[in-house]
Amino acid sequence: MTPAETSWGPLLPWVIDGIAALLILGSGISGLIKGAIRILGAIAGVVAAIILGWRFTPALAELLIPRIGSVFFGKVLAFLAIFIAVMIVAALVVFLLNKLFDAILLGWVNKLLGFVIGLVIGTFIVCVIIWVSLQLYPELADLYTHTRLVRLLAAILLVFAPGARSPPVPPPA
Repeated sequence: MTPAETSWGPLLPWVIDGIAALLILGSGISGLIKGAIRILGAIAGVVAAIILGWRFTPALAELLIPRIGSVFFGKVLAFLAIFIAVMIVAALVVFLLNKLFDAILLGWVNKLLGFVIGLVIGTFIVCVIIWVSLQLYPELADLYTHTRLVRLLAAILLVFAPGARSPPVPPPA
C-alpha cells in the first residue's frame, strides 16, 4: 500500500517527517545558541538543587517552622530556599565556565557540543512524542509506516523501550 492509497493522503507522511525534522533541528539550533556548558549546567543545577533540597530541607525547616508557625509552609519554604540558592550557584558556575571557554578560544567547541546535545535532546523529545502517540492511538502505526524519519526514530525507540508499539516496516516496493 502506497501513501497515496491510505486514508491519510499522500503528503501527510512527508508533513509528519518534516515536523519531526524541524523539532530536532530546532532543538539543535537552540543547543548551538546556548552551548553545551549552559545546557549541561542547567541539567546538573536542577538535579543538584533537587538532591540538596531533599537532603537539607528537614534541617532548615526546623529553623523556619517556629518563626512561620506552619509545618507545611516551613518545609515548602525551606525546600524552595535551598533549591533557589543551588540554582543561583549553578548559574554562576555556568557563567564563569562560559567566560573561561571564551577566553581560551574554545567557545566554538562549547557551541558545537551544544548543537550535538540539542540534536540528542530533540531526538529524545520526538521519540517520546512518537511513543505517546502510538500508546494513545495505535492506528497511527499505519501512517507511521509511510514516513521515513519517524519510522527510523520508532525503530530507535524500540531499542530503548522493547515493549513499545512500533509501526510495522512496509513491504519493499
